[in-house]
Amino acid sequence: MALIGDSFVEASMLAAPDRPGAQLERALGTRPVSAMGNPGTALVDYAERIRFAHTHFGVRDFVVLMERGDV
Repeated sequence: MALIGDSFVEASMLAAPDRPGAQLERALGTRPVSAMGNPGTALVDYAERIRFAHTHFGVRDFVVLMERGDV
């Protein structure tokens, strides 16, 4: 599974265990989550990141963390 988003997903200001990807991974139990956040990106970038993760890594399940300004 991949978590897609902007700086809120990257969350570099938080300790690694407190970041959204780590929190989602804990909530899901044993399922690994790859956080794919990049500051300053928006909806079209998320779509490209989804395509990339599916094509190159075979990821089939995605969670997209969006906020109002992303659309």
